Amino acid sequence: MSYIPHADPAALRVRDIAQWAVITQNLLQLGSVHEPPVPTNQNLLQLGSVHEPPVPTNLISIFDPGSRVIIQQRPLQPGLHGELARDDLGWVIVLDGRAHPLVQRFAVFHEGFHIIQRVRRLAVEEDWRYRERLANGFARRLLVPRRMLEEKLRKVTDLGQLCHIFQVARTLMQERLKELGR
Repeated sequence: MSYIPHADPAALRVRDIAQWAVITQNLLQLGSVHEPPVPTNQNLLQLGSVHEPPVPTNLISIFDPGSRVIIQQRPLQPGLHGELARDDLGWVIVLDGRAHPLVQRFAVFHEGFHIIQRVRRLAVEEDWRYRERLANGFARRLLVPRRMLEEKLRKVTDLGQLCHIFQVARTLMQERLKELGR
């Protein structure tokens, strides 16, 4: 993909939506006989039998069937909450052990996007900042799925309670509600 300058925030949102459409389309395409398709967020929840919040972090184990995913903790450089590596047996997600547990939950699914991206060889723009925004959006949407949030909003309107139910940080929930026009 070509590089598009990061000038207008509204243009970035439009571009993010367009990129998500491409990624979703790629995720839904059938792989080869030897490579099963990687499902969308909603299908990941269904495959993992997740019907209620909070989304368990062990859902990450189905992101690359046939490979193991282990999660380790150690101090990372400032501003970095997680990193992803691949070894002979599968994936290693390293979380900053000093980070808040809710930040660590987010980082697991953020890195999960990168697993899917690599497994499916998704063409994502070269700009690393853009890939990170896509990974953040993926994690946000997986941790706070639209259907589950809308169901909970029928009974719960307090932001703190919603954060507790979904086990996410306040800023993440605010961003998700804003995405959904709430």
